[in-house]
Amino acid sequence: LRPGILQVRGVAWAGEADITGVDVSMDSGATWQPARLSRDRARYAWRFWKHSLNLRRPGSYTIMSRARDSQGRVQPASVSWNPSGYLNNVNPQVTIHVEA
Repeated sequence: LRPGILQVRGVAWAGEADITGVDVSMDSGATWQPARLSRDRARYAWRFWKHSLNLRRPGSYTIMSRARDSQGRVQPASVSWNPSGYLNNVNPQVTIHVEA
């Protein structure tokens, strides 16, 4: 990627609870910024979000997101292992590289 503004988008879901917030990090979770949520808000519904990242400097960035719901739960950074692999809802992450 080239330096500049990168818009990241996604969806969040919390089952029977409403999504009340999504945060985005571009430094592997060291700091977080709030994303903008769509107006749609309902139980059992996906909620769209977006956030603009200012990629000013060349280098690698690990982008992560985490959601919060109306019951006060925050998407976990890690999950306990289980033999079937169920309940894996950890913060998604992707690493990007910005060219000089």
